[in-house]
Amino acid sequence: MLSAIGGAAVLGPDAGKILVPLAKALGTRAGRAVPSRYESWKQRRALKKILGVGSESSFYYRLPSTKHPLLQLDNPHPDDTAAFAAIAGPLLTHARRHGWLEEVDQLDVDLAQNLVTIGSPEVEPIVQLAFDYRRPSNGPGLKHHGETIDLAYRWHEDPSDVQAICGRFLAGHGRVDRPNWPIIQSLPDGTERRLIPRVDSRTGLLDSDLLLITSMPNFLTRTALESGHRLINVAGVHGVGTAAIELVLKSPKILNAAAEAIAPLDRTSAFQILVEIAEIEHRETTGSRAKKVRLLDVWTEDKISFDGWLSASVCVAERFADWALESEHRNQPGDHERR
Repeated sequence: MLSAIGGAAVLGPDAGKILVPLAKALGTRAGRAVPSRYESWKQRRALKKILGVGSESSFYYRLPSTKHPLLQLDNPHPDDTAAFAAIAGPLLTHARRHGWLEEVDQLDVDLAQNLVTIGSPEVEPIVQLAFDYRRPSNGPGLKHHGETIDLAYRWHEDPSDVQAICGRFLAGHGRVDRPNWPIIQSLPDGTERRLIPRVDSRTGLLDSDLLLITSMPNFLTRTALESGHRLINVAGVHGVGTAAIELVLKSPKILNAAAEAIAPLDRTSAFQILVEIAEIEHRETTGSRAKKVRLLDVWTEDKISFDGWLSASVCVAERFADWALESEHRNQPGDHERR
């Protein structure tokens, strides 16, 4: 079983590496000021409190790709870059100030370490592997098989089952239309319900979006599981939601509520934070951006035993060869899916 996949950055308490294209994209983000030492410290404290990022351990970071699979881009997607900047920016600033950061042309992510992934299964192969999404051989989109682990919330990215279209603006690309994917919530009685972002009936533009933050034991390898490492995913239903992690990390109300809910949990527990992007500003030149976020739910899971996570790890190992082949060939979107 392979142990590595291309990554974007690795950041630890006293060392760090970042891909050159991502470093350039961060350096050219319009309107983003360098945080003061106090602001950087506050953000690092919030990250450590909620996600554990910025603690004594190193974390490997994955963005969907330096060349986005769904848009014709030569650099990382602006929404993914914004999310990475919100999560890793304070740590990058800290590393730069101490001369610890190295810019590299290639970086491998060790699947047995702490991982932070950005993006839903539609664009992030590691999330496909962890949550068991597979691309059908005879059509677009992804099917959720769910043989690894069951959590309260998941994405639904099967276009054969979603008819609605929504739009938003992306700087340099104008309007982009995509299926209006829902989030699926598994209810205690065994039923499911769909949570669907609102769309303006006049313009077809998003009125709201959803952001799902997941943190759980890293069961991608047994070594990772036995080492107590974590697998973290940050993904909006649409890119506006993904980028809104920046607002979440600046919201004391959301951070305090989430911290209170997850405080009793240990390293074998999982949690999900569901946030609504309640207000979106659309501009053709600068793109669509979240203006307001609202906490919908903090779901916690402390009943899955080590053996339960180990069973999920076995499922990953059994499917790894097929997943690797799909990621290289079948899991690449067709031309009709690109925008």
